[in-house]
Amino acid sequence: KPFRAVAEPWQWTLYSRLAPMFEKTAGVATDYNGPMSSAIVLPKGHNKTGMLGSFVTWSLAFAQRQILGYAFAADRDQAALIRSSAERELELNPWLQKHVEIQNYRLYGKHSSCFEILSADAASSHGLRPDILICDEVTHWPERGAELFHSILTSRTKIPNSTFLITTNAGILNSWQHQALEKFKASPNWWIYQSPGKLASWISTLDQDDMRKVLPPSVAARLYDNKWVSSSVAGE
Repeated sequence: KPFRAVAEPWQWTLYSRLAPMFEKTAGVATDYNGPMSSAIVLPKGHNKTGMLGSFVTWSLAFAQRQILGYAFAADRDQAALIRSSAERELELNPWLQKHVEIQNYRLYGKHSSCFEILSADAASSHGLRPDILICDEVTHWPERGAELFHSILTSRTKIPNSTFLITTNAGILNSWQHQALEKFKASPNWWIYQSPGKLASWISTLDQDDMRKVLPPSVAARLYDNKWVSSSVAGE
């Protein structure tokens, strides 16, 4: 079914705010004057990576000029999930296949546009001139990922009208990820969305309750309830 026929209200909220950012970067909607940076904090299972596949393939297919994009994932496995999400988007929308080509961890589109998927545990952002920057599952990045993240923040200022999107679930209080998010909340240049817990109707509460019997309470709080937890209880 078309996404518009099955999307839930919270998904419409996300897409209605994020789409204009990508449209402006792609040269499709030049009259948008809102924030070009966003952080989306959602519990596990809320199709964060699937959403990235939608925006990446759309940008490559409909850009009115050459765009260069990069997605930084927590590790190689998460990078593979982003690629799989893009592949699934093309599979479900065959008409897109003539506009977007996937070669390993690079995607190609109109006007020689290119989008590369990298892992935060091995990547560098030095020298990049990105139109689109995505940081996926930031709270799962390795400790040294802070250096990469700060480098990414500076690289995106090189290109006007660039889009910066962070997706993650809640993590550890006072970590570099939490500190960054709190500062972004105070900036008019950012749009922040953080759910108070489970929103997706497709997630079974009964299944989650079963998992809570096994998982440490702090892990369940972060992944299922989308709550930031103290480092003193993390892992307990």
